[in-house]
Formats: sequence, C-alpha cells, structure tokens
Amino acid sequence: MTDDTTIYQEKSVRITVNRQASAAWTHLVEQIVYGTSGPRYQHLNNQSKLDKLAGSYFFTLYYRDEAVGTYCVAPQRTGTPVGEVQSFYGRLLSIRPPYGDRGWGGLMKQEAVRFLTAQTAESHLFYSHVEYANRRSVRLSRKLHFQSLALLEALLFSRVSPRKNRRFGRLTDAERPTMFARLQEQYRPYTLVHLDHFYDEQNYFVLREHGQVVAGLQVFPVAWHIAELPGMGGAVLKHILPRLPVVHRLFDPRQHQFVVVEAAYVQPGREPELLTLLESILAQFEVTSALWVLDLDDPLHRALHRKGNWGPMRALTDRIFSYVMFEGHGVGVQDIKPGHVPVYVSAFDFS
Repeated sequence: MTDDTTIYQEKSVRITVNRQASAAWTHLVEQIVYGTSGPRYQHLNNQSKLDKLAGSYFFTLYYRDEAVGTYCVAPQRTGTPVGEVQSFYGRLLSIRPPYGDRGWGGLMKQEAVRFLTAQTAESHLFYSHVEYANRRSVRLSRKLHFQSLALLEALLFSRVSPRKNRRFGRLTDAERPTMFARLQEQYRPYTLVHLDHFYDEQNYFVLREHGQVVAGLQVFPVAWHIAELPGMGGAVLKHILPRLPVVHRLFDPRQHQFVVVEAAYVQPGREPELLTLLESILAQFEVTSALWVLDLDDPLHRALHRKGNWGPMRALTDRIFSYVMFEGHGVGVQDIKPGHVPVYVSAFDFS
C-alpha cells in the first residue's frame, strides 16, 4: 500500500491510509504540540523516528482536500499471559487548530480500528498511552470502548554534571544473545511485552562486575521543544533555570536533549545500581536528564521511585501519570492483565 486508500468519506471530510508517511502527513506531525494540563512539547528530529516506523499504518484526515489530522498505528507482536498476541499501538493522533473541537480525532481513531479489525482475522488488540490529566482524551477513548489497562508514571532523572562509573560500558555483539534471553526471562511475568527495539543502534549500556553484567538499559536519544511546564516548579525550570550560570545546562526549553530508557535488566537486590547506570548514560550522551516510564504495578517502580537521588528536575516538577488504554477483539482485560501483572512500557513507543 504505497498510495493513499480512502477508508472514510462524508461530505468535505475524508480519511485515508497509507503504509508510508506522505509529505503532508510528515509536515503536520512536525507542527504537533502534545500535552494538555501536563507538559506541552513538540518532537524535534522527527524524520529519524519516522524512518523507524516503517511498516506502520499512517492515517490522514482531509478537510476540503487539506490535510488537517494525523494518526499512526504500529503493528507488533506482544507477549501476554495468554501468549503472543497481534497488537496495534496508536500514536501521533492530532487534529491541527482550529479544527480540534469537531470530534475528528475520535473519528480517525474509530475508523482506524474499524479498518484494521477488518484486515485482521486472528484475535488482536489496540492500545495507546493517554495522559492522565487529559480528561477529554480519556473520555474519548472510553466512548470508543477502550478501557484503562494500567496507570504509568514518568520518572525524571537528572544530573547537572553527570559522571561515568568505572564499571560502565556498551553491551557487545557477543553479549547480545545472552542479554536478550535474560530480558525475555525477566519480562515473562509482564504483559504487552515487545523487545523489538532492544540493541537499537547498539545503544544498550551496562554495569559490569568481574565480567558479569549487573544492570542494563536500552537508550534512545530524544529532543523536544518544551512549550509549557505546569506548576511553580515548571515555571522555574522554563523561565529561570536557563538564565542561571552552570545550572542552565540542566534544561534548555527551546531544544531539550535527553534520553529515554527501557528494557531494564538488574540482578535481584541490586535495583539501585540502575540509578548509577543512568548517570553514566547521561555522561555518555552528554545530556543532563533521562525519562523512564513505568507501570505503578512494576516491581522496579516500587523499588526505585522513592529511593536514591533522582536529581533536581524531579524535585521541581509535578508527578506525571498516563493511562494505557486498551480495546480487545477476541481478548479481554482479564486475559491481558490479570490482577496486578505489570505492563511493559516501550520507550520507543512513548517518546
């Protein structure tokens, strides 16, 4: 599917799908400002991210033949308690101003689900991350029969002058198969697990002791333009901190470069070593902050979120939560997340 296929037409509104991102679609994505009552931001360096979304479904909404809406759905195989399931992860849903209040975002999501369900014979599911404070998007998802599967927290780690630990290094090609097997075992009790981006760009970093890996993380460098941060701490970060000597390196709202992480491995009882690893990662990428999103049911969240030194940016910002919203076809919530089974959170998906 290299040409636009129209899947919806009603008067002046048309929705198309393509397996490649068109120039109009890409241009729209570059203008999106994400967030509502939480942080508001724009992605920078979009093209490199779009290159890694090859094989996704790119939906475009046209109004009077002008592209005004985008939605991307990535197909993936995810591990769950009932086995591997065909999944579709939705991202980059946006309707540009001044059309945001016409219900077209919900229409795009509805038609995308309808189209992909008609194309998929086996049991499958759709899921996406929705900001907890974005009541409008939460209501919209529930209206479309999506249910809340998990509550996630975005944990912010920062250092003004990060330093590398002497045990720090990059995972080698020779170590890759063993580490992948360890991650598969570690995340076997989780749900929505997909390790598709493990070792991406060879950016899996570890701490070693006596030749053995103690802790590891997959890393993705990211750049955002921060339009707004909530609360008094957000005002300090955005307007005052960038003017101060030395600490101005901590945060540049015009082009905030940082890293996001996933696929954590740690030896049992050594969880605080992950914070040591995070500081070394900051030094490696010459940035001052990292973002790590975890399910509140994840044992790593319970072990780490109130322990150790997470740095000044976390102290200055409000806690940020989001939902994993889910709709199943042939699978239900109790199949995918029975009890307090934690959801695996892909950094590539949320960043």
